Amino acid sequence: MKPLIKTTAKISFLILSFFVAGICNAQTNYGQLKGKIKDAKTQSILDYATLVVKQDGVVKAFATSDEYGDYTIANLPAGEYTLEVSYVGYSKYVVYGIKVTSQAITFFNCALKVIEYHSNCLIYIHTPCKKIIDETDNKRTIQSDEILKLPMRD
Repeated sequence: MKPLIKTTAKISFLILSFFVAGICNAQTNYGQLKGKIKDAKTQSILDYATLVVKQDGVVKAFATSDEYGDYTIANLPAGEYTLEVSYVGYSKYVVYGIKVTSQAITFFNCALKVIEYHSNCLIYIHTPCKKIIDETDNKRTIQSDEILKLPMRD
């Protein structure tokens, strides 16, 4: 009877070892993205900024910075990502090609610039980075005669 118990214990241990090894192996394909969000001019902390991580245009993760401007985005599969950072009153910060590697932390700090307001116009000052999305491409100017031709409601 004792050899049967030893055999069962060995088989159980072997199955448990494969299970634990599978879990450990599954966790090795993930990395983290960490950094700090600051004002580009004053270097003051920007708390609760919004961060969006995209891959091929698809949102993969999002986060907000804490009260110290720090952010952590964990459990990102290894690969290249686009990071978009936004904060009220500041230009959107967009960076392409951030590489996240497995079992590693990628550090990326952002310095956002304030949107400057003038009396009759709005001037956007973009933060220098690899590539910035121009969000004005989808806008169209309509003349007053076109507006008058639109259907009206009473």
